[in-house]
Amino acid sequence: MRTAIVLSISLAAAFAAGSTSAVAPDLGLGEFVYYLDATGNVVGYRAIHCDGTPESWGFITKRSEGGVFLCEPDV
Repeated sequence: MRTAIVLSISLAAAFAAGSTSAVAPDLGLGEFVYYLDATGNVVGYRAIHCDGTPESWGFITKRSEGGVFLCEPDV
């Protein structure tokens, strides 16, 4: 009987922990890259936005700088 109670409490705690982590917002990351010419001028841009849509313009070159940005959850 005692084992059944401990098992029931353990399962309830596991489900409660799982449900609270599912409610937590997913912040995710977006990505971007600026493409530069030989003198350092921006000549192109590529990005993946938070919703997964791509954006691009200009030219792709060997010189580039990029990074990621934090996506805020929809409220």
